[in-house]
Amino acid sequence: MSRYATYGTLDDRVGQNADVGFAGFNNRLRPDQLKAGVLTDAQNLRMDRNGSAQVRKGVDIVQAPLAVGVSALTLPFTLIGADINAGSFVASKEYTIKTVGNTDFTAIGAASNTVGVVFTATGAGSGTGVATVAEIIVTATPDSGTLDITSTDAFTNFPSSGTINLSDVDTSVISPDPNGDRAFTKVSASEIQVSDQSYSGSADTSVTLKFGILADGSVNNIYGSMDFSDPSAASSQYIVVASNGKAVGIDIANNFTFDIGYPSLLTISENVEMIQAFNKAFIFRGGSITLENNLRISTISAAALESNVVTVTTSASHNLLSGDKITISNLTGSDLDPTPNGSFTISGLGAADGSDTATKFRFALTGGDTTFTVTSNPVVASDFTKVASGAYTQPEKLAATGFTITNGQATVTVSNTLTAGDKVILTVAGGSTLTQGDTFIVSEATSSAFKFFTNTTDVTNQTNVVFTRKVSVSLGFVHMPAPPFAVYHQRRLFMPFQFTTPSADTFESRNILDEVIGSEFLDTDTYDQFSSQFRFNAGTSDFVIGLHSFAEDRLLVFNRNSIHVIEGTTDLETCSTNVLTDEVGCVARKTIKQVGNQVIFLSDNGVYGTQFLDEYNLRGTETPLSEPIDATIKRINKNAQSKAVSVYFDNRYFIAVPLDSSDSSAENNAVLIYNFLNKQWESIDTVGDDNYHISNLLVLGDGDKRGVYAINNIGGVHRLDVRDDGVDQVVTQIGQSDSPVKINASLTTRQYTLENLDRKRWKEFDIHTQSSSTNSSDFSINFETENPDSTGNLGNLSDFNDGVLLEGEDVSIRGRIGNQRGYGIQFTLNNTTGRPIIRAIEVQGATTMRSTDKAI
Repeated sequence: MSRYATYGTLDDRVGQNADVGFAGFNNRLRPDQLKAGVLTDAQNLRMDRNGSAQVRKGVDIVQAPLAVGVSALTLPFTLIGADINAGSFVASKEYTIKTVGNTDFTAIGAASNTVGVVFTATGAGSGTGVATVAEIIVTATPDSGTLDITSTDAFTNFPSSGTINLSDVDTSVISPDPNGDRAFTKVSASEIQVSDQSYSGSADTSVTLKFGILADGSVNNIYGSMDFSDPSAASSQYIVVASNGKAVGIDIANNFTFDIGYPSLLTISENVEMIQAFNKAFIFRGGSITLENNLRISTISAAALESNVVTVTTSASHNLLSGDKITISNLTGSDLDPTPNGSFTISGLGAADGSDTATKFRFALTGGDTTFTVTSNPVVASDFTKVASGAYTQPEKLAATGFTITNGQATVTVSNTLTAGDKVILTVAGGSTLTQGDTFIVSEATSSAFKFFTNTTDVTNQTNVVFTRKVSVSLGFVHMPAPPFAVYHQRRLFMPFQFTTPSADTFESRNILDEVIGSEFLDTDTYDQFSSQFRFNAGTSDFVIGLHSFAEDRLLVFNRNSIHVIEGTTDLETCSTNVLTDEVGCVARKTIKQVGNQVIFLSDNGVYGTQFLDEYNLRGTETPLSEPIDATIKRINKNAQSKAVSVYFDNRYFIAVPLDSSDSSAENNAVLIYNFLNKQWESIDTVGDDNYHISNLLVLGDGDKRGVYAINNIGGVHRLDVRDDGVDQVVTQIGQSDSPVKINASLTTRQYTLENLDRKRWKEFDIHTQSSSTNSSDFSINFETENPDSTGNLGNLSDFNDGVLLEGEDVSIRGRIGNQRGYGIQFTLNNTTGRPIIRAIEVQGATTMRSTDKAI
């Protein structure tokens, strides 16, 4: 384009505007107000410190454990039974549609003609449809006290044990009455046994049996997830997800799954919260009994059945105990009947001769002798158990059968359940030389003794000393009060105090939503209602949303309309509480993250990033961190915003939110990303499939496995920012195989105005771009002018480059705009191939109509 050294008064002077790097985007200000390097919009982009803007890496599937054929997550479901053809249905019996054919199931009681619909038949039906009856007819025969249940190959898919329901048993031939729910053990594919009572009598050939087996093909749901690491194995990191009938562990390093059992007959049907604390995994169920697990996970190196006992050998110390409930997964072999996969109770440690107790354990299994194959990552994992509930029994006195003090360490010989960190009180001093009423902290404890330190002279063995574990005052101790969530802080668990537990497994609402309670030191089972209970904004319309363990022994309490702090929690009897602000609160618990001395969370006003200093300066009137993307924040679904989740990784804050819907059932369908290096919001990430969503975000893994993992409730576990090919490989339906979805990225520049208000003729543009090292690149180039308004397409990168830009190549392209008139112009680039990198954009234009005459 021609240039002039000088211009006349009425000459059109050519000017340039350019961005030679990009830091983030801002959609609150007008495009012509933005500074150089700030975009108007950024979709699925990453902006490096050098200013390049590139299409993000793709999402990749890690595991889809709800897929058909994967022995992972399962749902109690009535899959047992026989196929019944239409025309033979019996009124009042319950069926499940298997094939529709030409049968109108809605005419005989079904809600729709859909496979999987359960209905109670109102007639025999007609046509070619098939349904499964949720029961089978079996023969029950008393045999030396047990009740043998037989039917040809009916029990092939049954686990080794469980519960069945028997009905229609003729109690005149079999006694005592076996009708009802009965525990069973599997003998073979054709026989199971019931032995809860001593049965006698003769055979009944028309007994009805119902049983909901756990089947891989069942529709399912993930209700919670967490990251878990074994402190004794630095490289072992897992994602644990809670489904209906069991939990599942996903080994991140080796990419395989294994089952983790729940207590017998317990299922989960609502969202739960999960954390790791005290080297345990907890599942908090909000008004229902909490589950805990001293999660022990070991790889199986050998397993064999002999004389109705399976001996399992693990690759390393299993850390299990006799009596532990465990679940075994992924054992294979040609002879798996009976199957060793499933839930069992350890009957003994070591081999039969008592050797190798660290790496061997045993459990009972009826069947012929066999050696199982270990080729598919077989794993043993300890099961979840229920925490203690019901009325709390105050500790009894601990009368010592022996007491010594040696070099300042006291050893008390006594049968006890103390653990390190517990407090004990000396109630009878005897010959101890200690003072009655003094309190001591247990330093070590076993089942037969505990120790503590004391600055007194040595004492030889005494037998007249009595201690008492710390006893609560006033309201008394309670067990864990069925919280909806909890956090680990200063070796205690803190949680909302919303329920009481009048009896085992029974909880009643206190109708109080603004109280928090903390556990005793290193004791997740004991909570003192007097010294460990805190209430905030009593009598106001406020309630606890989340808790966060902050620095210097401070626990931040985020209410819906306020934020508080508890200080000095190492001693709950002397700690204090203070209000930080009642001008802003938190709307989503899982958005609370700490970055240095900054705490970030989602509020009604957007995302706050507030520094908590000595002079707590949080104010609801401060500018939110999300102020530059306020237009996006206003798109967040207010009815579903509590589902938002976040993580901090790679100097970025990722927050998944539900956009563009008012439905309370909406899920998180977009991830907003703040780049702490650029100090700007970087991108709005989405996946080009409406069924993809995010229920939780986790950061875990080691080496090249470390990253951000996204979990959704349909069973997909995905990793963000990992694929180099410009696609997202995702699962969006239960049972569906993963499929590629193109990443739709776009970059919209600020509005270039040549820094004046005059109308211009826009002449040319320049774009500096580069391909990634692994893919060719192409993108479309569009423009938009303002006053007068117009839009247009300027072509693709390939039009200016004689084809797509090859891997690793860079180019500077120049094109004509055609003297398009307008006050300002901005460009939008949409990727069509690969993951192009945009390094700089320049536009040239000439200011026109500088005459003082009226413009036409």
